[in-house]
Amino acid sequence: MSLVGQLLIASPMLADANFADGVVLICVHDPEGAVGVVLNRPTELAVAEHLPDWGDAAVPPAVVFLGGPVQIEVAIGIATLASGVTEWTAVVGDTGMIDLGSVSSGLVGRARIFAGYAGWGEGQLDAEVTRGDWIVVPADPDDPFDADPTGLRRRVLSRQTDATRFYADYPDDPTYEELKTFLDGLNRDELVDLLALVWIGRGDYTAPEWNEAVKEARTVVDKKAPDYLLGIPLLPDFLEEGLNAVGYSCLDEEKEHL
Repeated sequence: MSLVGQLLIASPMLADANFADGVVLICVHDPEGAVGVVLNRPTELAVAEHLPDWGDAAVPPAVVFLGGPVQIEVAIGIATLASGVTEWTAVVGDTGMIDLGSVSSGLVGRARIFAGYAGWGEGQLDAEVTRGDWIVVPADPDDPFDADPTGLRRRVLSRQTDATRFYADYPDDPTYEELKTFLDGLNRDELVDLLALVWIGRGDYTAPEWNEAVKEARTVVDKKAPDYLLGIPLLPDFLEEGLNAVGYSCLDEEKEHL
């Protein structure tokens, strides 16, 4: 499934410092790989000084953004569609990726300029999403032009209607800290069982495949397991589904402790 027009929000478990707390807009995604730009990495370089022709079109803050670690010497534009523009790749709504060398700034509406981009090879992005490195949510056409990019991650997560809202206050949310403390206190066998339950709840395994799930969990659980679990979107929902699948009910457990 193509992720063009989606936002990738770095999950807490993502170890790559290039994307820590990052919000990436996917602009290209096909069988050969994917290309995106990080929306919340403004620099102090004024667009008007480095690309004078684009100074007026760039929306505030009118600075160059660091789009990703690949080819940072290359300038990429994200802009709203205007008539007469053919060198334009649709991304979300009337917003797309443009070739700055072929398009006149007078032919586009608002624009944002990026140095470099985020790139993935064949199957790489799909594997990272499956692993839980990224939280995937729909982009809004206004997101690439947000006037307060440093607060974009929190706002995007806060507007979600599912459990991904939980991450909006990460790591400042006391609920998160309480859960992390709990997970850090589990021994390896307990973490293995918990991960197996989550996988069953997510549909990676079925209840009759419990032993297989546990065996696989033993191969991946290490000292980073709590962070891995916390980085799984919808973790509480998957855990509840997993418990139900193996014959336990969270509601029954709560009643027993009342």
